[in-house]
Amino acid sequence: MVDANIRGKGIGKQLLQDTLVATCQPIHTRCRVDALAVNHLFQRHGFKLIANYTTIMNNSVAARNIYTYQAE
Repeated sequence: MVDANIRGKGIGKQLLQDTLVATCQPIHTRCRVDALAVNHLFQRHGFKLIANYTTIMNNSVAARNIYTYQAE
């Protein structure tokens, strides 16, 4: 997660791109459904939404998306 004070400067995008270039293994990750920027980032970089689920965290309901990425 990128610090809130420096978000919007492309740091998350660069970290993700560097990771995708360096990997030859599938990547599986999850994020909150309402984390729109993260969901958009994953989708823009070739991650496929494979499932979603709801869980309870800290006495509140949290919806999550699960993504996968297959290196080429």
